[in-house]
Amino acid sequence: IKKVDMVGSDLKTDSGGFCGADSGLCPVTSFQPRMRISLMSVGGED
Repeated sequence: IKKVDMVGSDLKTDSGGFCGADSGLCPVTSFQPRMRISLMSVGGED
């Protein structure tokens, strides 16, 4: 959250997907604006 430096005003719903575990899958979607992140770490690497 500290590295989010811009947030758009264009709220959009994504095409959806599934979230699940051994117990099964649940359909999910997200509803959020575009965001710009100035710096991020992927896979634990800086």
